[in-house]
Amino acid sequence: MKNPVWVLIVIGLICGCKKSDSDPKPLRVYKNYLRTSYELSNFDNWYSSDDLWDNNTVYQSDNPFQVIQTTQLDVNGDGLEDVLSYESYPLNIPTPNPPPNLFLNNNGTRLIKTRWSGPDIRNPHGTKLLVGDFNNDSFPDVFSVVHVDQPFGAFPTLKDNCHLLFNSKNGFDRVLEFNDEGFWVAGCSGDIDKDGDLDIVVFNFHYQGNGVKSKIHWNDGKGNFTQDVSGIGEIPTVQSSELVDVNGDGWLDLVIDYVKFINGVRTPTVSIMWGNGNRFGLNNSNGWEYSGTKFMMNLDFVDLDGDGYMEIFISGNTGYANSYIEVYKTGGSVNTWMDKTNQYFSNTSFGLFGQMIFKDIDKNGKLDIFSMNKKDRIHWEWDGSKFMRK
Repeated sequence: MKNPVWVLIVIGLICGCKKSDSDPKPLRVYKNYLRTSYELSNFDNWYSSDDLWDNNTVYQSDNPFQVIQTTQLDVNGDGLEDVLSYESYPLNIPTPNPPPNLFLNNNGTRLIKTRWSGPDIRNPHGTKLLVGDFNNDSFPDVFSVVHVDQPFGAFPTLKDNCHLLFNSKNGFDRVLEFNDEGFWVAGCSGDIDKDGDLDIVVFNFHYQGNGVKSKIHWNDGKGNFTQDVSGIGEIPTVQSSELVDVNGDGWLDLVIDYVKFINGVRTPTVSIMWGNGNRFGLNNSNGWEYSGTKFMMNLDFVDLDGDGYMEIFISGNTGYANSYIEVYKTGGSVNTWMDKTNQYFSNTSFGLFGQMIFKDIDKNGKLDIFSMNKKDRIHWEWDGSKFMRK
């Protein structure tokens, strides 16, 4: 299972400076935001859409928990997770460009929508949001992996830009715009080279159409990045990616889901590119193919049996009608992965869900799997041998 969340209490220190008696700012409480975006995506709190409020009314406009461009983080340092979300958009021209929606946690009772006071964003969309402290100041930042169907180009030469929102004691106050244009579907972050800062991996889904290579953004520790296309640049049609130490050797591995076409048949493929602190490549990887009728939304990882190797969960939908979960386990050699879904789930009729979270959310010592919106009542719990529907 993942490393437990730990909390760092900053007493009288902000950015390494001594707190003066005249400083009106309260003490701030942080958890460790120097972890991978995958670890930080398994949130501390399980919220319902009924917890979102706007002008003293339950928020109904655009449920953030139904879209993937939503994340949870402690924005204002009060020890409570808030919600940041980009609105979904219609597939017509012009595409609206509203700023992100920010719902601040009101003492654990409600999440109150607040007016966006952060920086102007060139094209404020998100597809996958990566949370982490990207400039090592202890404040959680948000990197937006962006792909928008229109109007920024024609399929498949769509061109969008990613951006990074920097947080501070005054809230989000700075944005770093990335100028490399692509169709950025998959991304993840983590300390790949173990130098104490978070690096970012982004994949351009339509590399074959627009020629923009996928890349690693190497961090200098201050939120400045150097682009590197070696190893991953020419892997096409990557749908999902996560940085996780699958084999327990201390190095982050890069796990991706990408699509091959074999004799004209759509063939999605999970590939584990083994990490060594440097670059990644398919020449140092293994994995498996799965049914082309399935469309993945989530990659998740848990060492259920304590053998030092993560079981890999893939989940998504079959044409947006039904959802699925599959569990793959190594058979003692990381070169072989076996489908063990029926071993871990008594009933494989899963209903319809979106983003899945893996965490002991009720703190009873048993791992939970649950849909991001608590109102959906989609929840399984590990009983030591199987996941049982709650």
